[in-house]
Amino acid sequence: MTYDFNANIDLLEQYIDGTVNDEERKLVEQLLNNNAELREAYEYMNMAVASVKLSALHRQVGNIAAAYKTGKNSSTATQGQPAKIRSIGFYAMRVAAVLAVVLASYTAIQYATITPDKLYTSAFEAYNLSATRSASKGTDIEQSYKMGNWNAVLSAISNESGQKEKFLGGVSALYLDKFDVAADYFNQVIDANKTLTEKPYTQESEFYLALALIKLQNYDAAKSIIHKITANPDHTYYNQVKKISTIKTALLSFKK
Repeated sequence: MTYDFNANIDLLEQYIDGTVNDEERKLVEQLLNNNAELREAYEYMNMAVASVKLSALHRQVGNIAAAYKTGKNSSTATQGQPAKIRSIGFYAMRVAAVLAVVLASYTAIQYATITPDKLYTSAFEAYNLSATRSASKGTDIEQSYKMGNWNAVLSAISNESGQKEKFLGGVSALYLDKFDVAADYFNQVIDANKTLTEKPYTQESEFYLALALIKLQNYDAAKSIIHKITANPDHTYYNQVKKISTIKTALLSFKK
């Protein structure tokens, strides 16, 4: 079956309004599970609907869907110049932002209150080394990590250290607010695994790298990783990354 974005947006609007039948509801839920772009559209539309409900203007949801389709397919010229083709996220954000300003909406509240620190804290999850499989006491780096001696972990890492040690170094750097150091270690782990069949600590590094990038205000790079993780329901940190969402990261990028 050919994927039709516009048709699915129309169906998504009906799904949000609660006017779909059981068969259509199952279809929408299947599409949301399998298509990251449609999931993002769903999040944006829900945000806008929340704004609409605050002022009893629910009928404007149809306009939001139309804005999505315009942003997806617009290719006409304006004043003799080729029109810029904007992404779905751009138009959705513009619609939600207008409603937010006019209605003092949920979106406006999120925009006014969200910060890199809040987003980071909401998603951060302590990495518990004791939960990993190990019959021995572990290396000095592992022991230092278990004791929370983050500086000792960083001091013990060398160029010859493996993926596990560098990953632990990255997490230790996060605890020390050394986010650039953390990002560097996580990238080293990911790069080292690119040519390997087994990719130890890649998924862990992707998740914590996204958090480090948020603190570094590198939102475009963070959104790219978030998209990658949310496109893979089997990713170890799939559910945790939902607490971040590209929408909140996009809001931060507007404030930068």
